[in-house]
Amino acid sequence: MKMGIEGSPEEISDFIANNDSQVDKYIEDKTDINFHWFITSVVTFALGTLLLSVDLITNEEVTFVLTIVNIGFLGWMLFCMQIRYESKTATIIVGVLFLIVTFLASGDISIKEAFEIIKSMSNE
Repeated sequence: MKMGIEGSPEEISDFIANNDSQVDKYIEDKTDINFHWFITSVVTFALGTLLLSVDLITNEEVTFVLTIVNIGFLGWMLFCMQIRYESKTATIIVGVLFLIVTFLASGDISIKEAFEIIKSMSNE
């Protein structure tokens, strides 16, 4: 619960001291993630996507496992992004676009299909 407090700093201090209030009940502690965690998640996702896009891996089972691992990296990156920037819209947009990039890199969809997906999402 957020609560707005009006008054000068002295009035607020006096009110808290006189009423023996517990301020920590009303003030939310904002948790912020270290920037290094965010960068690490972005780098691991980029490396996973790069590994998927290289044609050295011909085994479909290995490609499938790498795709699932890269989706996990994407989830980690989106988690860090949401905690750090607190923007649901940006997190959703980045998530959808990077999920499409993951499927493009693994060869599950073609570029034409990717553009059709994006076009259908923009029309809604």
